[in-house]
Amino acid sequence: MDPVRAPRPRTALAAALAAGVLLLCACGAQPAGGQEAQDARVTVAAGSEPTSYDANRAGEHVERNLLVLGQVLRGFWRYGARGEVAPDPAFGTVTKTSDDPLVVEYAFAEGAVWSDGEPLDCDDAVLAWAAGSGLLGGAVDPVAGAGYAGTGAPACEDGDTAFTVAHPEPSALWDTAFGPGSILPAHVLEREAGVADVLAAVRGGPGHGLQDAARWWRTGWALDPGALDLRRLPASGPYRLADWQDGQSLTLTANPRWAGAPPRTPVLVLRFVEAAQQATALADGQVQVAAPPASADVVRQLERLGDGAAVQRGPLAASEHLLLDVAGTFADPQLRRALALCVPRSRIIDAVVAPVDPGASVLRARTLLPHQAGHADVAAASGGGSQAEDVAAARAVLEARGALGTVVRVGHDGTDPRRAEAVALVRASCGEAGFDVQDAGGDVGGDAGGDVGGDAGAARLGDGADAVLVTAPSPPDPVLAAQRWASGGGAAAGGYSSPVVDDLAAQLRRALDPSEQLDLLVRIEQELERDLPGLPLWTEPGVVAAAPGVEGVALQPGPAGVTWNAETWSVAAR
Repeated sequence: MDPVRAPRPRTALAAALAAGVLLLCACGAQPAGGQEAQDARVTVAAGSEPTSYDANRAGEHVERNLLVLGQVLRGFWRYGARGEVAPDPAFGTVTKTSDDPLVVEYAFAEGAVWSDGEPLDCDDAVLAWAAGSGLLGGAVDPVAGAGYAGTGAPACEDGDTAFTVAHPEPSALWDTAFGPGSILPAHVLEREAGVADVLAAVRGGPGHGLQDAARWWRTGWALDPGALDLRRLPASGPYRLADWQDGQSLTLTANPRWAGAPPRTPVLVLRFVEAAQQATALADGQVQVAAPPASADVVRQLERLGDGAAVQRGPLAASEHLLLDVAGTFADPQLRRALALCVPRSRIIDAVVAPVDPGASVLRARTLLPHQAGHADVAAASGGGSQAEDVAAARAVLEARGALGTVVRVGHDGTDPRRAEAVALVRASCGEAGFDVQDAGGDVGGDAGGDVGGDAGAARLGDGADAVLVTAPSPPDPVLAAQRWASGGGAAAGGYSSPVVDDLAAQLRRALDPSEQLDLLVRIEQELERDLPGLPLWTEPGVVAAAPGVEGVALQPGPAGVTWNAETWSVAAR
């Protein structure tokens, strides 16, 4: 029997945290006010208002919701310090009892209840499984739903506080099920949807209330700015929703029924501040914590605050890729190789990333980011992620193929000046090699929404662009990141399909041993380096700043946002 989910080699990176974040101001906490401990509060800048209490739905597993829900709705795992799958024992424990067949036991923490006093039990687990497996309809976020694929319903009875899940086949993603925000209150659904018994509805199917449950589920968790029906929104984490002022702020207060340690700061106020104004709001004292979109201008603003802010810079769990149209302009692998030779990746880092994160370097792998265990092995085995810049060699390839003057329209969303600068550098370098690089920004490319090439812009490869710059948020488990390069994954938007990669990705999904997973990731990376469906460019930089007196704020690369560890923050009193 395995112990309660011990950290796996690919995610055990706590020791690397200090090396992965550059501290600009190591100033100690200063008195922040005269509040008594029970009245202490921290005000955090939030770029937009939350839209759903259900972050499992496609399009909702994003920062606007996770910034709030990460502290309100917990699960059997949470995003750790490096964005990895980390145990959350205050919520419950997980034990893998067998590999063949794969069986996992879950137990809610002793005394775990919703903030309205209802116990967390079997009903909630079965409802979470039904939603994650798609039984309630609607698209499920690929990260939130990955751990449920092919599983049977949790084995438990009404009122049980422990349950068992059996996997018919081995699944490397077994530990991503029942994660943060995935378990929502079954008793609320029963009351609001008029369903007598969630267990009977899910297990009995149509005619037992399943259709009524699914109908309410699809819209019942939507949030309306300024309107809080607290009976509908009980909490299972250290904080609960308390007050929402439309367009102004959302207040969270300590959940007195939380089974874990009470939060050190009883009140969190999320003040809605446009991203471009967050550094100014911190300087003006409107907020005490901010994580504005990182740019050289933002960093300069924060540095000018001196001792007025403790600022951390470092990489996020997202990466920028140049995805190629391998079904069109780049159908010839030699043209892909030529482009890889002339793209000035080191100079792009120096120009657009290093001003924000001085420790940044060229991204050398597509399936693992530098902060993830195993990255060095994968990058080294694949050849380090494409050749170094060699314009002469690129030109020789184009001459040999009779392809001098090949037009390459590079798409991007047009709103990020870093992308425009990157395209300008590519145009200059690859122009010398013999490509005709054109900036097609403004109508293609952009945020890949969790999957390389997963946005509409990337889908237009060959219809407006021959290559696109896209951002790929990295899921907490590298197994998921590798799947985007299989047929039907996000990279397929560029027409890429490889039977070899498909087979390796399928093996990876079934691999339970970390060493076997790493070997498969290496082999996938080698195939991708050989085929070059796209070029990895850089890891997205991030920045977090806290006012004097607010202690415990830390940059985390995952999607949970700056509040990921807010229950540990404290405010120094006079």
